[in-house]
Amino acid sequence: MIDSHTSVAKAVVDKLGLRKTVILSTASPYKFAASLLKALGENPKKDAIFNISRAAMLVLALKSGSEDNLKTAIQDKIHQPYRMGLIPEIGKIEEIIRKSHALGSYLSGAGSTIMLVLNAYDQISEKEIREKLGKLSNSYSIKALEIDKKGAFII
Repeated sequence: MIDSHTSVAKAVVDKLGLRKTVILSTASPYKFAASLLKALGENPKKDAIFNISRAAMLVLALKSGSEDNLKTAIQDKIHQPYRMGLIPEIGKIEEIIRKSHALGSYLSGAGSTIMLVLNAYDQISEKEIREKLGKLSNSYSIKALEIDKKGAFII
């Protein structure tokens, strides 16, 4: 079993037909032990099953290009609920994203970054989201990223 981050890297390696490739795992599927989740009053098995099913779906959604499946696949019940409180005005930000044409969003890192997933042909959402975030009380920055199709290589 591998975590969702590593499974995406593996799918890309497979799709590109790369051989002799090293994938560095960035997260562990065992990151949150059942005892920790239980102590927090959570149902670890239910949430773990939810996340594992989404990780499997994410690989298929990326491979097939299914936008609807992608929206479902990036849902998370283990990491995001604990990170949401770290972002000021998260409710307002989520509403802005929900009203946009973004395919979805998820928290990255320790909750300091909101990743937006946009259709490559969407020329409007980034601009609209940037403008609306600029009207909020806190200052937020947006950085457009391209998908890395090569990954890490040893030279």
